[in-house]
Amino acid sequence: MRTILHTTWWLALAALALRPPAADGAPTRGMVAQVLIDADDGAPAEPRTTPPADAPRPAAPDEPSPESADATAVGEPTPAEAEDGVPGAIEGEPPTDAAADGQPTQDQADWRPEPSEQEILIDADEVYYHSGATVAKGNVVVRYRDLTLTADEAEIDEDGVWGQFRGNVVITREDIETTADLIRINFDTEEWEVLGARTTLEPSFFETGVAEPIYVRAESVSGVEGDEVIDAFDAVATSCDLEHPHYGLHSDHIRLIGDDKVALERPRLEILGTTLFRFPWDLVLSQRSRNNRFFPEFGQNSVEGFYAKLAYLYLTGSTMNSYVRLHLTEKRGIGVGADHYFRTGPHSGQASLFYEPDEGAFSGRARHSWEISDRLTSDLNLSLQENTGYWGATRSLAGNLALRHRGDNSTSSLGIDRSSTDSTYSSSTRFTTNFSHRQTLGAGAGYDLRAVLRRSEYGDLAATGTLEADFQFQQRRDWFDWALAAEQQWDVEGDGGRNYGLDRLPEIVFNTDSRRLGDWRVFDVVPMRATLKAGHFVQYPDEEEISMTAIETHLGGGRTQLGDALTMTTTGTFDQAFYDDGSARYRVGTSLNLDGEYGGDWFSRLAHRYATVEGYSPLRRDYGGKYNDLTLSVIQQTRDRSYLDVGSGYDFVDNRWQELRLRSWLVTSPRDRVELVAGYSIEDSFWRPVSVRWTHATPWDVYVALSSRYDIEGDDLSDADLEFDWRIDPRWRLEGIATYSGYRGELDQLNLRLTRDLHCWIASVTYNMEADELRLNLGIKAFPFEDQDWTVGNRGARLGSYSQYYY
Repeated sequence: MRTILHTTWWLALAALALRPPAADGAPTRGMVAQVLIDADDGAPAEPRTTPPADAPRPAAPDEPSPESADATAVGEPTPAEAEDGVPGAIEGEPPTDAAADGQPTQDQADWRPEPSEQEILIDADEVYYHSGATVAKGNVVVRYRDLTLTADEAEIDEDGVWGQFRGNVVITREDIETTADLIRINFDTEEWEVLGARTTLEPSFFETGVAEPIYVRAESVSGVEGDEVIDAFDAVATSCDLEHPHYGLHSDHIRLIGDDKVALERPRLEILGTTLFRFPWDLVLSQRSRNNRFFPEFGQNSVEGFYAKLAYLYLTGSTMNSYVRLHLTEKRGIGVGADHYFRTGPHSGQASLFYEPDEGAFSGRARHSWEISDRLTSDLNLSLQENTGYWGATRSLAGNLALRHRGDNSTSSLGIDRSSTDSTYSSSTRFTTNFSHRQTLGAGAGYDLRAVLRRSEYGDLAATGTLEADFQFQQRRDWFDWALAAEQQWDVEGDGGRNYGLDRLPEIVFNTDSRRLGDWRVFDVVPMRATLKAGHFVQYPDEEEISMTAIETHLGGGRTQLGDALTMTTTGTFDQAFYDDGSARYRVGTSLNLDGEYGGDWFSRLAHRYATVEGYSPLRRDYGGKYNDLTLSVIQQTRDRSYLDVGSGYDFVDNRWQELRLRSWLVTSPRDRVELVAGYSIEDSFWRPVSVRWTHATPWDVYVALSSRYDIEGDDLSDADLEFDWRIDPRWRLEGIATYSGYRGELDQLNLRLTRDLHCWIASVTYNMEADELRLNLGIKAFPFEDQDWTVGNRGARLGSYSQYYY
C-alpha cells in the first residue's frame, strides 16, 4: 500500500504535462505525441510529434505528392493552417531548414530521449484538445526516474483540476507492480483515488522477514499527498498468486499509517473461499517487526505440557510497535505479557513484561537508546526475573548504562553494570564500572587507556573489590616501531587474594625487520625480524618484583629450490633475556621442512623441529620447553576426487615413536563421499577409535550424513550421529538429527520435523527429545518463522552431526 502514495504523486506530476493550453490546439491524430517537462516547475512543452515508422516521407516542395495534390491527410492541418507553409508544423516551433527541405528534423529523428532526473516523459499515439480539455489516447506511457506508467487513456478536465488515467493502468517501480482500472487526481487539493488496484510487492521491497511476493487488492484506495494515512476499502492481502487465492485477509477498511504500519479493521481470514474466523479487533502489521505472526502456536513439552501461544500487535502510533501475549499452558497455567517498542527522533527502546500467576513467575525488561548528539550516545538496559527459570527458582535483577563519545581522533566509553542473583543454590552481587579512551596522535602514534573497577559478593563470603588500569602507547616510524605498556591491579576492598597475575610497571618494546631496514639481511642472505624488550614487573601471588631486558630474533623463512621436485624451508630463532637478580636464560630453536612433489598427485613433507632452553627465568611468562622431533607425512590428493594423508614421527626428547595417523576422504560417486580418520599407537600397540563419515547428497531430493566412531580394541560402537533432509516429493519434507551413545546404548538426542507444503501455506510437526516437546506450526510461506531454530537446543547450542575427529 505504501507504493500508492509515492507512485501516485509522480502520476500527478506526469498528468500536469497534459494541462490544456490557453487555446484549443490542433490534434495530432495518427502520430506519436511526446511531452517532455521539468518536474520542478511543472511547465509543459507543447506536444512534439513524429510520423509513424510506416508513414510516407513528406514530399519536397518541387516534388509531386504520391497522392493527389488536393488530398489532405486525415487529422493533419492544411498548409494554409500551418505556420510558414510547412505541413504538419506545431504551434510554437518555427520551421528549420531541414523541415523546409522535406527532411526529418533533429527532434523528429531523436524523438524518444531518456528523461533526466528532473524530467517527466509522456508518449501516446495521439494527443488532442477537446473543448479545453487535454486527451491522450492509445499506448500512453509515462516515465519519471525509476517509475513507468502505461494506460489506454489519460485526460485533464477543462479547468485543470481533475486528471485521470484509465484502462489497463500499470505502474512499475523497482520491485513493485501495481495495476488499476482508474487513477483520479485533484491537482488543487492533492487528493487522489485509485480504483481496482492490484499491487505486487516483491520480497526485496521489504527489509527482512518476507520470502515470497505479497499481493494486495482493493476496490478503491484514496489519500491526500503529505498526509500520514492512506485508506483502502474492500481490500484483501495474500501471498497466494492464484486468481482465487487459498487464503486471504479481507477487510472493509485498511489504513496505511506512516511508511511502516498497516492496520486492518476487524479483518476476516478466508480459506478456500470460506470465512474461518473474524478478528474481534483491528489487526496491525509492521514492516519493521519480525513478530507479525497472528496465528497461535500449538505444542507440548515437559515443562509447560500442552500449550497454545498467541502474540498480537496492536496500534499505538506510527513510531511504535506494541504486542500483547497470551500463553495457555497445561502445567504453568495462564501467562500474560506485553512488549512495547518505540523509535522517535533520537530515542528508541523497548519495555517488556510477562507474568505467570500460578507460578509466581515474573519477568520484565526495559531498554533505552539515546543519540544525545552526533558524537555522544547512551544505552540503558534493565531486567528483572523472578522464579522464571525452568531449571530452578531464581530471582535476578540487572542493569547497565553505557555512554560513548566519538571525537575526530578519539573514542571514549563509560560503562556501569550491576547485577544480583538469588537462586535455590547460591546468591551473588556484582558491580562493575569501566572506562576506556583511544586517542590517535600525529606521526603514526596513539594511545589506549582502560580502567575497570569491580566489586563482588558471593554468598556469605566477604566482599572483594579491585581496580585495574592499563595504558598503552604505540608509534610507528619508518625503520622501527615502539610501544610502551603499563598495567597494574589494586585491591580496594577486602583481600582479593590474587592467585596468578602480572603487573607491568612499565614495559617498552621495539620492533624492526629486514624490509624496514632497507632490505638489510644477515650475511646479505638471511632475512630477519627483531624485538627488543625491557621492563619492570610484579609477579603474583608471591608479589616478586622483577626487572628484565631481552632480545628476540627470528631468522630465515625463505624457500630454497633444491631440485625439480624438492623445496627446503628453514627458520631459526634466538632469544636472550637478563634479569635483575643476576639470572639469565636463552632459547635456541630451528625448523627445517623438505617438501617434495612427485607424479600421480603424490606429495611428501619431512619436518624437523628443535628447541632448547638454558639458564633460569624468574618470570613465568618466559618459561620454555625443549623439543626435538622428526615427522614424515605422505599425501596423495586428486582434485575433487580423493585425499590421503599418512604420517608419523619420532620424539628424540622422550625417545618414543609418535602415533601413526591416517586421514582420508574419497568421492565414490557424484553424490557420495566417505571420510576416514584413524590412529595407531606404535609404542603402546593399540588402535584409537576409528571415525567414519558417509555423506550422500542428491540435488533437491536427499541429503544424508552418517558419522560413527568404532572402538577396535573394545569391539564396540562408541557413538554415532545422523543428519538427514529428505524431500519425499515437492510437497512433503522430512528432516532429522539423531545422536546415539554406544556406551549407554541409547539415544542422546533426537530432533525430527515433518513439513507439508500447502502452496502458499506451510505446516510442520516438530519433535524435540531433549525438551520432550511436540510442536505443531501452521504458517505462511512468505513469512518464515522456524527455519533456523529447530535444531537449536534449550541452552542455545547448535545440534547436528558436524563434528570432525582428529588425533
